[in-house]
Amino acid sequence: MLINLIDPKLAQDVIDHVKPYGNRIVFFNRKPSQPILDSYKNAFYVGTKGESSGQAQFEIISDYIDYTRNYDRNKNGYLDVIFLQGEENSPDADGRTSKILKLFDERKILLNVISKNHDNWLAQVAYDDLKNQISRVGANNVDMIIANNDVMAIGAVKFLNTIGYNTGESNSVSHYIPVFGVDGIPEAIELIKSNKMTGTVFADFSALAKVSTILATESLTDEDELTRKTWYKVKNKSVLIPFVKFSDFKDYSKRTYPISFH
Repeated sequence: MLINLIDPKLAQDVIDHVKPYGNRIVFFNRKPSQPILDSYKNAFYVGTKGESSGQAQFEIISDYIDYTRNYDRNKNGYLDVIFLQGEENSPDADGRTSKILKLFDERKILLNVISKNHDNWLAQVAYDDLKNQISRVGANNVDMIIANNDVMAIGAVKFLNTIGYNTGESNSVSHYIPVFGVDGIPEAIELIKSNKMTGTVFADFSALAKVSTILATESLTDEDELTRKTWYKVKNKSVLIPFVKFSDFKDYSKRTYPISFH
């Protein structure tokens, strides 16, 4: 069984139902707690580490800062940032945001966090949040928008378009705010290609699918053996897939492979 949990709290119910039959379960995308995974020898997880996406996202942000050298749009000496976060107490949302804040601090970039509201991964909520923040501080006082996922980043871009920002080829520094997301969904990739959004990171989905399928169809439980089978480290019943980076200002494809959506 391959299961994408909408609510990780349901993992125990799934295991309780399947355990008497001895079925193999591979959870992907949303990770159950470690004690739940450990409670059943045939349960595994394939996905990503929230911190890793924050690390990869920051690498794009850092590259953008080096590339543009004009990121302090209002010249106040700070990088004025709006964070668009997932739901409250989400390990993915918390991990991504906290990792980025830590890396900004390590790079000694002075940061002014305008807001970091929980927009629950939703485009319309992010749209409304950004509208409220810009009406409060003014678009000229926002240097960057960092979203925990692409859907919220898309909501941000759609609002920016309504005020004449991030409209595409004719972008100017005065009417462009860099927007970064996570997930690499097709709509975000298209926005990046059209210079309306700046960058995204996403798990190597081909590897995620391959590893999930191998784990689901194998009877092995030894982690060293499974590592040899999948070519990815299996540790604590989990496989963490690395992230791919994509942006409109730097070509990262040489490090991985060309990106194509059909």
